[in-house]
Amino acid sequence: MLSGSEILTADLGSDVTARGVVLAAVLLVAGDVEKALTKGLVTAPEVDAARKAIDEGTLDMWRQRAEADEVTP
Repeated sequence: MLSGSEILTADLGSDVTARGVVLAAVLLVAGDVEKALTKGLVTAPEVDAARKAIDEGTLDMWRQRAEADEVTP
């Protein structure tokens, strides 16, 4: 898993998006992450990354990455 500034620049691979990690974090705190997994709204690696981001306090970096990814196709 990525940490620190790697979040902003690293290649995320095909099963993780910054937007998905942020969504998974919201679902972990206030929603039904299992239902979202079942429906394909988030991936298991995104949920893992979200858990790590919450634990390490790096969720804001994922938010920044998600915003940058939306601007840059």
